[in-house]
Amino acid sequence: DFGLQSSINKLVRRHSKKLRRNNINNIAVLVTDVKTGKIISYNGNVTGLGFNHNEAVDIVHAPRSSGSILKPFLYCQAFDEGFITPHTLLPDIPTHYKGYTPQNYVQSFAGAVPAKECLAKSLNIPAVRLLEKVELNNFYHKLKALEINTLTQPAHHYGLSLVLGGAETSLWDLNKAYRKMAWQANQLKKQNKYPSISYKPEKTTIPFYSDFNQGSIHLTFNSMLEVIRPGEESSWKMFSSSRKVAWKTGTSYGFRDAWAIGITPEYVVSVWVGNASGEGRPGIVGVKAAAPLLFDVYNLLPPSSWFKEPLNDLKNFRICKESGFKAGNHCPNPINVQLNKQAKDVQTCQFHKLIHLNKEQTHQVNSDCYSTFDMKKTSWFVLPALMEHYYKTAHANYKVIPPFLSKCSSPNNSDIMKIIYPKKISRIHIPVNLDGTLEKISLEATHREKEGIIFWHIDEEFIGSTQTIHQINIQPSIGKHTLKLVDYKGNVFKQKFITY
Repeated sequence: DFGLQSSINKLVRRHSKKLRRNNINNIAVLVTDVKTGKIISYNGNVTGLGFNHNEAVDIVHAPRSSGSILKPFLYCQAFDEGFITPHTLLPDIPTHYKGYTPQNYVQSFAGAVPAKECLAKSLNIPAVRLLEKVELNNFYHKLKALEINTLTQPAHHYGLSLVLGGAETSLWDLNKAYRKMAWQANQLKKQNKYPSISYKPEKTTIPFYSDFNQGSIHLTFNSMLEVIRPGEESSWKMFSSSRKVAWKTGTSYGFRDAWAIGITPEYVVSVWVGNASGEGRPGIVGVKAAAPLLFDVYNLLPPSSWFKEPLNDLKNFRICKESGFKAGNHCPNPINVQLNKQAKDVQTCQFHKLIHLNKEQTHQVNSDCYSTFDMKKTSWFVLPALMEHYYKTAHANYKVIPPFLSKCSSPNNSDIMKIIYPKKISRIHIPVNLDGTLEKISLEATHREKEGIIFWHIDEEFIGSTQTIHQINIQPSIGKHTLKLVDYKGNVFKQKFITY
């Protein structure tokens, strides 16, 4: 469609003029027809603006750092293999893997977040922990099966950062992989042939091999609807005529690549924004640089529908409303939801526990110290300690499990870790270097468990984690500070100190 290609060319140039103010010089856009594989629009770079910033480079086929743009494949695989449902709470807590400490973009922790929200918010820590569960090799081979052809190294070369931009992809491979998912989601009958991306789709039909079940794809695309759209598109749900678009952005390390991918039953739109030279800029962020162009392209395309439910691949399941796992005997609020058939393998909820309280319901008790006649038996939602530590600050309705009555008390863990330095209410003098900066100080702690992991915080800000040798260097500002240690079991130890 020459007219549509021309309109998208103008759109790309208009966005380029805005982005150039921040020295962001290159854009690529690829639009394909889901049903036929026909290329609707191919913009390899910005041309015709009278300046030369590698405009001859075809970015569509160029390998670039993937950022978070591969995360939907991981979640789809996790649904497919029965690890989680979209409602399952995933841990969002300080995490450390043998020298690798993933961080969320917002540099904070929520404790526990439903899987579909983790995907919509593109949280890094839940994704890395999920990748460990799915297993790196399995995810790597799934990406290879999806024809992400830029994976030229073995899986261990990328490690768990594979899902956070540790590998490269291209706009071509990305569009092709998401289009294959969309094409499969459209098929209500089993198919053996599949039209690949081409300028002449009628000549490029190839054998079709299913990478995911339709139910898993359906759940993934529905989760991708929840991403908050940029600018004027943010209130899209208010308008009945607004099209549904499953979409995802990605931003590479160092702000070098901004990605956006959009999927409807009719079209896949993929956008890359950045500098072909690899120069990073603060504005090269997927949701700010690439997503606005993505939705402007969709506004040029004919109206689209939404994917029909693959009823043969969906089934009703009872899940726990609070945890998102299969409902257990102690879950007080089970709900019925439609999930892919593989959800039968999802773990039963372990977070609801049957506990016994005193008659005032203020403390836990047991038969060794309290009359069974006066006990109140109830189900209680109890997250693992470290998840709870962060979750309760963001969820005012979360009720911490009551402590044991003093005469029934559980083992005391208050001395499981200690701060060696600084001492309690220390006053620490910080020398000034020749260049005017403050010297660093070394904090030290000990943990009774040899392999215990400690997560360090200064004034509620996470600064790092340690294992075995618990020492960490910081450069604090002058004034009052609170050092807080949280271990991997959720035990907390706080100490105040003053620097001058």
